Amino acid sequence: EVARLYGYDRIEPTMSSPTPLKLEETHGTARHQRETLQKWKEETQDRLRETLVGSGFSEVVTHSFAPPDDLKMVVPEHTPLFLENPLSTELSAMRTTLIVPILNVVSWNSNRKIRDIKIFEIGRIFTSGSDNRLPTESAHLCVAMTGQRTLPHWSQTSEPIDFFDVKGIVETTLGRFALDNTRSVPY
Repeated sequence: EVARLYGYDRIEPTMSSPTPLKLEETHGTARHQRETLQKWKEETQDRLRETLVGSGFSEVVTHSFAPPDDLKMVVPEHTPLFLENPLSTELSAMRTTLIVPILNVVSWNSNRKIRDIKIFEIGRIFTSGSDNRLPTESAHLCVAMTGQRTLPHWSQTSEPIDFFDVKGIVETTLGRFALDNTRSVPY
């Protein structure tokens, strides 16, 4: 309300500067160090979410379980971890990649004539642990874009999403974290 009364044209637009992605050195107990690391991970994921949502993406949250045949097809080098008491045969393995559930979301929407999709998920995947008892969990990011670059409008033509749109999102995201050793390599 203040900005409207003051006048949007009188406010100078500025870009926020990238924040370095650094973990502060911590001293103290192992518990304190774990808490500091967990806080840093959460802040990093929050910043990643903000960047992608600001770029027009919607976050999705999918099951941690997936069809084992789909997992083997997408990531054949990882053996799925099977559940002893699954919800269904289609959800009988813990996911080893985020690609399968993200493609399922894209497929579900596409079957309902929703073609312009920009989604992402930050989620855990599960791989066999070293002692073959407990799985190893790690956080991953998966992004999917389909359809047209912009919504239909009378003043412009729609163009399909292409490689350069994906490249722009990657560069925007990396630029938000002020990472040092990143570069684009043309093929």
